[in-house]
Amino acid sequence: LIHNLAAMADANAARTLGDAAKTLEPFNDSLAKPKQNYPANTATARLEALEPKDDPRVRLLLGVARYRADQYLAAIETLAPLVSAFPEGSMERREVVQVLGLSRYLAGHLREAIVDYDHALEIQPQNAAARNNRGNLKLALGLPGEALQDYDAAIRLLQTDGLAGVASPYDLIVCNPPYVNAQAMRELPQEYQNEP
Repeated sequence: LIHNLAAMADANAARTLGDAAKTLEPFNDSLAKPKQNYPANTATARLEALEPKDDPRVRLLLGVARYRADQYLAAIETLAPLVSAFPEGSMERREVVQVLGLSRYLAGHLREAIVDYDHALEIQPQNAAARNNRGNLKLALGLPGEALQDYDAAIRLLQTDGLAGVASPYDLIVCNPPYVNAQAMRELPQEYQNEP
């Protein structure tokens, strides 16, 4: 879809970044979309009452609830000590560093957030959302070339034949075509332009 983003010159970065942002829109909500209809303050209050208060699993849930309640500094304070509380490479540690990275980003601590995303990607390198979010951070820091590398990696991770490993009694599954902009539609072969 977007070929060799990382090799593009900085002069083309603005146009290319716009294309990449559109392609990766489903993941951008983790950084930009308001968290709607989530009773985070209630969850936070309930988690604060749980015992034992020093249980890392409870602290992790509390940190996530504080993030969801837009209490980013409180989430950072809760989550930062937990990085070493879970085994190296565990999904719990990945969740701690990823939510910590989101909280730091939203609190304006961009460089620290990149370190958190680096750690999350060491644990789970195939995490397209984390690569996209780290690209957003690098773009916010004025590093468009590095942002493009993360966007390119996220797009490559998203490009897949999602049905290849699915056992199915069907020989063919018909789906809606991908949604494209007007320019891409004009560039399609004629037979595709006759589709409803």
